[in-house]
Amino acid sequence: MKIEDAIIHTNASAIRDVLKCLFFHGPTWDGNIPSKSARDALCKIGLVHHEFGFAFLTRDGVEACINLEIDRQKEKWERAKRPPYQDFK
Repeated sequence: MKIEDAIIHTNASAIRDVLKCLFFHGPTWDGNIPSKSARDALCKIGLVHHEFGFAFLTRDGVEACINLEIDRQKEKWERAKRPPYQDFK
């Protein structure tokens, strides 16, 4: 399954939110994941690994975040000295 197929079956903004959450915060417990269905779709395509109740980005997941320029968003948050979690509220 490709990321395009995952987006068709799952809300695209939910996929981006999960990628952003995992990129900003690292391994994240299931209770703090923005969308479990998006997490599952990302697991199927190999961008996220889920184990013991935690999800985290794979190497391909980190590369996808960089391609989506999520790394630049994190830099902006850090320069503004605002915690990235405020973006999810």
